Amino acid sequence: VDEFQTGVRLLVGVAETRLKYKFPGALLAANTVDGEGSLFPLYFTVVDAENRENWAWFMITLRNLLTFV
Repeated sequence: VDEFQTGVRLLVGVAETRLKYKFPGALLAANTVDGEGSLFPLYFTVVDAENRENWAWFMITLRNLLTFV
């Protein structure tokens, strides 16, 4: 939390990647860039599928996390 408050940029990127084989589903991730230009992971989760409900839950949880900071 301290590093986030002092050194990250205000732009947050979100992405999804599909998982295969033993654990099918999707990895949802939110990242930003720190003061040195390196990737700074904010939040990630694994869901059973990429769909509207899982994205809505992810974005609401991310918003709650960012308003807490």
